[in-house]
Amino acid sequence: FDFGSSCVSKLWFNEKWSKEFAGFLVGLTEGIERQRIKLIEIHPPIDAYCDSLDTFLEIYAAFEEEALKKFPSAVINVENRCNPDPKRKGGKFLLSRKEDIINLSKLVLKSDLKLKLVVDIPQLLAEHHGNNLLSQKQIKDTLAPIREIRDSISSTHIWGYNINKEKGGQHGADFNTYFNNDENLKDCFLQEICSLFDDGKARYFVPEVGSTRAVQSIVNDLRNYGISFVVNR
Repeated sequence: FDFGSSCVSKLWFNEKWSKEFAGFLVGLTEGIERQRIKLIEIHPPIDAYCDSLDTFLEIYAAFEEEALKKFPSAVINVENRCNPDPKRKGGKFLLSRKEDIINLSKLVLKSDLKLKLVVDIPQLLAEHHGNNLLSQKQIKDTLAPIREIRDSISSTHIWGYNINKEKGGQHGADFNTYFNNDENLKDCFLQEICSLFDDGKARYFVPEVGSTRAVQSIVNDLRNYGISFVVNR
């Protein structure tokens, strides 16, 4: 699907394409024991070809039925995506703001679907406040409301950001650069993450960082605030 400067997969167009997407995953994982596939992450639709989250779920249902037949051990997550440029050609992602996340969670609960959410926290913050240095109020106002639907969240993407692309960019930095070395902001961010996931449940953690040093830094920060890591087998 043409976004002007790039293309994205036009997945949730109709049920036929939804089933074909499930078939694509089967081919992609050929040779891998099906029980080893524990997690499938998908992107949300774009409003240019899917008019609502209700419509998305109607189309997605065909994918879930086919995918779980082949991968019975898998959890399927849909990720929130940021719309960084309001003038970008091609439309907007339907799952981007905290209100969208809460709405989708409630819609899924009313259905027979098993769909869960993977919350990309930096993308969520960027959707609401841009790629600017955040305030404590902005962090709290964005993350606190989604605690009410955390039972629907089975995974999270957490990564650091550096406005200087030559020094890391969006996926090569840690929390220190993300908050411009402001310890109070980093402390607020980590406390809100702990509050969001403080329910005793294990969740998948995807750091989405290309730098080993940055991953180590992020993991150490999370551990220092009481987050425990376990190996999923």
